[in-house]
Amino acid sequence: MRVGLVGYGFGGRYFHAPLIAALDGVEFAGVVTRSPDRRSELTGDLGVSAPPAFDSVADLVAAGVDLVTVSIPPESRGPVVRELLDAGVAVVSDKPFAMTFDDARSLADNAASRGVPLTVFHNRRWDSEALTVARAVADGLVGDIRTCESNLDRWEPWVAETSTGGGYLLDLGSHLVDQVREVFGPVARVLAVIDRTPGLPLETGFLLVLEHESGLRTRVTANCVQAAEYPRFRLTGSAGTLVLEGLDVQTEQVLGGMSPNDDIWGLEPAHRAGILHRPDGTLETVARERGDWSAFYRGTMDALRTGAPLPVSIDGALATLAILEAAIESDRTGGWVVPRA
Repeated sequence: MRVGLVGYGFGGRYFHAPLIAALDGVEFAGVVTRSPDRRSELTGDLGVSAPPAFDSVADLVAAGVDLVTVSIPPESRGPVVRELLDAGVAVVSDKPFAMTFDDARSLADNAASRGVPLTVFHNRRWDSEALTVARAVADGLVGDIRTCESNLDRWEPWVAETSTGGGYLLDLGSHLVDQVREVFGPVARVLAVIDRTPGLPLETGFLLVLEHESGLRTRVTANCVQAAEYPRFRLTGSAGTLVLEGLDVQTEQVLGGMSPNDDIWGLEPAHRAGILHRPDGTLETVARERGDWSAFYRGTMDALRTGAPLPVSIDGALATLAILEAAIESDRTGGWVVPRA
């Protein structure tokens, strides 16, 4: 099967090309980029295995592809996704796959009417800490779940200066909301506060309270001007609290030039194991699951070959975007908002 990529900026270069190149039984068919610098990086990164560069999506499609990943700025994604769907080519879109829920629904309807697979790159479902929380919930590690807090703090003020496509909430928030929605189920209503820092054009953080249909409430927070971070996850139940510190190691590994095929890919260092705090004050070490972003592409390719369900359904991606739009409305009105269906 032949896979192409549109865009070789930060996302395409570091979060897609290495995963595509590492897939068994897949030919990396080409990258659409007209930038001489990007083309030079492509050759330098992949050497003799580098796929050809194309000037346009039409040229890439004409060369023959089964799947194309779109990794360009969010405000430009929609028309490219639609062009590929109209050509009958299966699509992986970076998140968010549209700027508004209405535009996303239109793309999803287009894909469904043509019978062309469309999915969204919610790779952070396969972060080690997200997988560990999911395992803890499934195994009843902390008893009856009372709350889950997901926090991601950074000192990256430039994000609020340069982020495009709706800012920090739609960018990072897409991942964080998708993780808890996937583990704890559909969200019935949202209460949100979006933080803005004087002198910076875009939001610098957010706090979302998500009330799931089960009645459970989860909290999702992020801040790009925070130098002292909260735990990445705190999962609390009747039998204790599981604390997980630090973001999944795959980001560090891929930026360091590692391949998903390397033996230690996704393995967390021992000092980042989770700590389970029991009500009696005792502590237990909980091994973190191995992170595996490649599972997204393996599952997607399997779906194309066999007709199995996509690992990220378009309905799930739409639900996540609806929650983010509800958060924006909640911040504006100061009250709970029900996400659109």
